[in-house]
Amino acid sequence: MIMEIRRANPDDIETLVGYWREVHARTVFAHLAFDEVKLASVIRGLIEDRSGASCFLIAEKKDGTACGVLVGQIDAYYFSNDPVAKIVFYWVHEAHRKGPAAVKLMLAFKEWAQNRRVKEIVVGVTSGQEIGSTDRMLRKMGGKLVGGNYSMVVTSST
Repeated sequence: MIMEIRRANPDDIETLVGYWREVHARTVFAHLAFDEVKLASVIRGLIEDRSGASCFLIAEKKDGTACGVLVGQIDAYYFSNDPVAKIVFYWVHEAHRKGPAAVKLMLAFKEWAQNRRVKEIVVGVTSGQEIGSTDRMLRKMGGKLVGGNYSMVVTSST
């Protein structure tokens, strides 16, 4: 299968919102309300951002359908001004997780980050899905596990 990586455009918004809607209930975020209008607005803002501090990449099948996404940004730690590239969202449709999309997205992000002379790339795994396979892929690509993500769902007392 031929898979291309490209920048997201406004025509992708509906498809991406649909994918997020589909996945939301199966993630650790299922207890949070899903707001399609907000998500579409955030996606549009990222797509239209021309500051160079964020990237929104799409893995596209030969037929032009988006089947994966990686959103990243340039940031800095609170104690340093050195630029760091962070992944905000990284997802590949289940039907394409065994294919090249995940690796190609990560390689494109790495190239984007290197062009911005970052000192580090930071990847968090927060969905609760595919943790083992994501770990294996990131380690093969030179990643080193340096911690973990913890979530504490808060329920209001009445």
